[in-house]
Amino acid sequence: MKEKKIRLLLVEDDKIDRMAFERLVMKEDLPYDYVVAGSIREAHELLESHDFEVVVTDYMLGDGTAFDVLDRIKDLPSVVVTGTGDEEVAVKAIKSGAYDYLIKDPQGNHLKLLPVAVNKAMAKKSTEAELERHRERLEELVAERTAELQHEIAERRKAEEELKRNLAFLEILLDTIPSPVFHKDLKGVYQGCNDAFANLILGLPKEEILGRSLFDLPGSISRELADISHSQDMALVQNPGTQSYEARVRCADGVERDFFFSKATFNDSRGRPAGLVGIMADLSERKELEEQLLQAQKMEAVGTLAGGVAHDFNNLLTVIIGNAHIALMGLEEGDPAREEIADIKDAGEKAAALTRQLLAFSRKQVTRPEILDLNNLITGLEKMLGRLIGEHIEMDILPGSKCPLVKADPGHMEQVLMNLIVNARDAMPEGGKLVIETTDMDTETAPPFGPDNLPHNGPWVMLIVHDNGLGMDDETRQRVFEPFFTTKERGKGTGLGMSTVYGIVKQAGGIIRVSSKPGQGTEFKLYFPGAEGETQSEEAGIEPGRDLTGSETVLIVEDDPNVRDMARKILKKKGYRVIETGDPRKALKLWEQNMDTIKLVLTDVIMPGMGGPKLAEQMRKQDPGTKVIFMSGYTEDAVARHDIQEEGEDFLQKPFTPKALAKKVREMLDREN
Repeated sequence: MKEKKIRLLLVEDDKIDRMAFERLVMKEDLPYDYVVAGSIREAHELLESHDFEVVVTDYMLGDGTAFDVLDRIKDLPSVVVTGTGDEEVAVKAIKSGAYDYLIKDPQGNHLKLLPVAVNKAMAKKSTEAELERHRERLEELVAERTAELQHEIAERRKAEEELKRNLAFLEILLDTIPSPVFHKDLKGVYQGCNDAFANLILGLPKEEILGRSLFDLPGSISRELADISHSQDMALVQNPGTQSYEARVRCADGVERDFFFSKATFNDSRGRPAGLVGIMADLSERKELEEQLLQAQKMEAVGTLAGGVAHDFNNLLTVIIGNAHIALMGLEEGDPAREEIADIKDAGEKAAALTRQLLAFSRKQVTRPEILDLNNLITGLEKMLGRLIGEHIEMDILPGSKCPLVKADPGHMEQVLMNLIVNARDAMPEGGKLVIETTDMDTETAPPFGPDNLPHNGPWVMLIVHDNGLGMDDETRQRVFEPFFTTKERGKGTGLGMSTVYGIVKQAGGIIRVSSKPGQGTEFKLYFPGAEGETQSEEAGIEPGRDLTGSETVLIVEDDPNVRDMARKILKKKGYRVIETGDPRKALKLWEQNMDTIKLVLTDVIMPGMGGPKLAEQMRKQDPGTKVIFMSGYTEDAVARHDIQEEGEDFLQKPFTPKALAKKVREMLDREN
């Protein structure tokens, strides 16, 4: 392959030196395609018109020096040849861009070195060009990498900002969670927590919690609880996953609360356990509700038991009171036996009142409004209230002289009084004074009631119950009527007493107010509208002088033979024809056989085999106009569960008097279908 020739410019004004160069090229067959310039001007022209790869120039020229040539060929490799041996010139030539420097000798030996110098200059230029290319490429790579790094840095900063925002959001989110949340490392040292944990559980700033374990933290956490928590943590660390348990914790406010702990381990980027997180759910309210439900269920059971006892007891009282009344009606005035029988009647009526009071205390009394004298009701309860409060409390009863009658359920009013008295008693554990007072007032003299106003224009009765006990702060006073709210110890109260009072007062159309200060006692004021135009008869609801006799046929269905016998005697004395039985199924047959003559059915509500409501239903399928009076010693709730709808109009509560029975029978018979 033919060797490529090097395009060379020789700048030499000495003819002999030019000829020596030409002989060298020819002799050594050097691969030079050369052009000769005899002056600097000619060299400049050739450089403009030719594309040379290398320049060989003499130092001293006729119209200048080699530096004038080097100034124009800075990008070409060059070799300076001179006849002087001045090192200063050589250094200057190299600094001016010459690649090499040769010194002429008279024998021309320097020409032998010229090819080497040219090759070195060419190689150096090639190396420099390669280095330049590498430098440029390196700069490109550096620029590209710099741009990539700048992008990565920008993305990383963006990611860091996003992470900061997410962490800030997460911290805010955790702090808004009312449940305590915490984060520990594998040794049980806190690495993070929310405000609820810091404030509610430990009562410490977060910065004092982080980096410490429960054993190192001051506060309310007991050593026992710390040991339990640490052992649970270590068990979870040994067996990664989830864990849950319940524990009672004394919180920073000193209150013990039940918590449900839920914990879980989490891993690092390599999948290895790195720590655990936990959340604490406050179970106190749930447990309190469970206790309230249990207490309510107990009260319901007591009420059910009381209702059952009342049924049997009222049956007995019905016989006792009824027969006493019958016996009195058969005795003349002045008969020595009247006093003893009257005592029996009074004792039976007192026993009936006691039953009513017991039912009121168990919240199971029948709702039956009557015209009442509050003074008489309070006086009748005085002995029982005295036993209720104990000897360490002095009780004064101050009845008003002009108090109007009120329309309310006597059992409910007794319940109101007993609840208020019990509340006052509990507020005076060391003894004190209790005052029960009544007074009259009217709309104009009544205090302003704000949004309640007074729904009744006319006379009012104010009942005041005042004690000089412990009193209440404003927060307790504002919540005193809330259901299940109580200040008593766990298991000592249901929290239903005052809410029951409030409901009864409202149901009676009344208003209740309470005032109290810690250490200054408590005063309840109850306002009831007066029953204008109403009178309290000898026996509630019986009009004086009304004829209660009759001749109609009445079917009595009662499984208690004593009650059935007494009802039969009462009605027969009033002139009625009576058919009686203790078997509801037999009663249905008797009714079918005497349907045209039986004008009224008097039946007990609850009987073996078939209840009174079911019996009435069977009868009314054949005759929808059948008149029925239900009687029962059970309470209203029990009666309502057995589908008696027209409460009070076709229902007679045991125990009843002969007059009450005769009145109810006469009313039902006189009522149009």
